[in-house]
Amino acid sequence: MGIYDYMNHFWFENENDPCSLSEGVLYFYLLYEANRQHWASPFKVSTQMLAARLNTSKRWT
Repeated sequence: MGIYDYMNHFWFENENDPCSLSEGVLYFYLLYEANRQHWASPFKVSTQMLAARLNTSKRWT
């Protein structure tokens, strides 16, 4: 499955079960990181990096 397949699948699923803006941004950032890291499995992204890149903070629930 390539990057465009993941993008198309996201929008197909989002039509039936919409996600929040934050969830969508997170999905596409992780897709970007996976591609940037040449689809290594598993790929790594720290919580601190995610929070900084997405301009958010870690929330404990």
